[in-house]
Parts: sequence; C-alpha cells; structure tokens
Amino acid sequence: MKSLLFFSNPFGYGPTATMMAVLRHFFNLKNVQIYVVARGLCKEILDDYKELEIIDIDQRDVSEIIKLLNKYPEPYVISSLNRFAVLAAYKMGIPSCFIDTLTYLWDKIPDDYLKADMYYASDFPMVSEKTSGHKNAIITPLIIDNKLDFMQKNNDNRKGVLLQLGGLKSPLSDNPPIDYLDLISFALNKTQKYITVCGGNDGLNYLKQRVSSPNIDFTSLSKDAFLRKLSLSELCISTPGLNTTIESIYFKTPINFILPTNLSQWVNHNIFSQFSANGIDITWESIIDRGLDIQGLPEYDAIIKINKMAYDIKQSIKQTNRFIELFQQTVSSAPNVNKQYNLLKKYGTNGANFIFEDICKKWSIR
Repeated sequence: MKSLLFFSNPFGYGPTATMMAVLRHFFNLKNVQIYVVARGLCKEILDDYKELEIIDIDQRDVSEIIKLLNKYPEPYVISSLNRFAVLAAYKMGIPSCFIDTLTYLWDKIPDDYLKADMYYASDFPMVSEKTSGHKNAIITPLIIDNKLDFMQKNNDNRKGVLLQLGGLKSPLSDNPPIDYLDLISFALNKTQKYITVCGGNDGLNYLKQRVSSPNIDFTSLSKDAFLRKLSLSELCISTPGLNTTIESIYFKTPINFILPTNLSQWVNHNIFSQFSANGIDITWESIIDRGLDIQGLPEYDAIIKINKMAYDIKQSIKQTNRFIELFQQTVSSAPNVNKQYNLLKKYGTNGANFIFEDICKKWSIR
C-alpha cells in the first residue's frame, strides 16, 4: 500500500491551510495510508480526523525526514512550500510533488522546489512567465479549501465581525510581532463592535493580556472551525494573506484588510487592489503618508522593516490615533463582494481538486 506523507512549512498558517485543502480530497481513497508531518505552527490548525495520523518531527530537518521516509515501503511526498521534504525525497529517489502558492513572488523559482517530480504553481500574475521552460511545472487554479460545503444559502444568517491575524510567526522570527500586536490591542480596546479574533496561539495569548474590552472574543480555531466561522460572519478583517482572502471571497464574506505583516502580504494587497478585490483597508502608507519602500527586499529584511514601522507608529500619538480611527472604519464598513469575486473569476477556484486528480493519475493511486 502506498504511503502519502504530507508536509507544510511554518511560515504563518498559509502553507498548512493549502495542504489541508488538497489533503481532504484523499480521505476517501482505500488504497493509501495518509500521514501528516507537523510540529508547532503547522500542527495548530490541523483537524482531528480518524483518517489522519500526525507525525511530530521537525519538518525542516532533511536528515529527520529521510529517517522517517525509510520506515515506509512505498512513500510518496506531497509538500506545501516545504523544500526540506522535497530535498529528502530527491536524495532518496522517491516520488514527490511541490505545491507553490507563491510562484508569482519569485524572481526565479528556487532550484530546490523544482527538484520535485511535479511542481504545482498556483495561478496568479506572472506565473505563466515564471514557469515557462520548466517541464515539471504545472499551473493550477487557485487552491481554495472548498471540499466541505460551508456555503451559506441565506445571508441573513450571517452576523459578527471576524478578525483573522494568521499564524503571526515564521521560521524567520520565532516570536510574534509585539509592536504590531500592541497597535491591534489599542484599536480593539477602543471599538464598540463585537469582534472575534483568531490567529496563532502565541499572538492571541499576548493580545488577551492587553485587551480588556468585553466586546472582544479570542479563539484559536482548527481549519474546519475557521471555515465555518468565516462562512457565517458578516465581515472578515484580515492581513492580506492569500488563503483567508480567497476563501473569504469564495464564501461571499466581505473582506477588508489591515496592515500586512510581511512582504508577500504587502505584494498581495497591491494585486488585490488591481482586481478591485480590496476593501475598506488599512495600509502602512495610509498611516505614515509615504511609500513603504520594501519592494525587492528579501522577506527577512522586509519583516524587520515592517516591525520597525510598527514600533515607530506606536511611539507617535498622532499616528497611533490615525490607526485607531482607520480601524473603526474598517470594522464598520463592508466592501462589494461581487467586485471582490472578480479575482476568482480570473484565476479559478478548483486548484485543490486539480492537484488531487493529477497526482492520482501520475502516481496510479486509484
């Protein structure tokens, strides 16, 4: 029996959310064993399914991954933005695929990613140009976690504002962005709106200590629970991460954006704006009244610069009050969901099933 080992990368929740969207399609297969290799942030949002065995090892250690893969007679690696898993599979000569939702960000697709037998590139601006010439590159529609039916038939059932802050950690920084979270706490303490805040455990625990407003509820949600909550909310406020954005648009939940916490989110917001998929948003530029000047920086340097900006704003009463003022507008105004849906019309919604079908065909899984 073939063993399918799924890996993701702890850069926020995005890679794990993508992995879950694809993973769901494999649950009903009878001729495979399914395993998820996860630790830390990658484990926080996993749901407890009887079909799923979670293996807790360091998913960024090639030697550990090789030891693990050697335990199975027929291992196959499915990686969501985890190059270490693909490198291990490559060294062992076993089949692997790599799912990349960030192809549009790379000046050049990293060589390690292309060592996979199949390199799945989620469609977005410039992806066709960047994958050109790579024989193992396959462009997919957007990968949306839509296997489970959370679609609301009656919008009257929707209520409440959902604030999604994401995982708030990455391999580049083991601590949540404290100054950023301080700004969020200032705004939450001033709002009269009832808001449910979700995100990474460490970030939420920090916020809980600093927010005293009775209108704010904090909760860490599994992926299933988050999708259910998202589909029932009248408005989502989020950092401009790709997964929450396209899921919110898919479920016809209006979404507004708050300050990006990294370079990819900043680039995302610029792309969303080009397609009128943005909302009533808060940008760094709208607070500091100048350009952000992070285009082309390495992700680590961009995060440092963004964190420094949060610190500087926190030191300015005028800029802090400006952020609080904009936050009240953002949590009180809903954008046009039909305009936002144009993004999905352009790039599709069935990427997860597309990848599932292609893997099954190429690896003779059914």
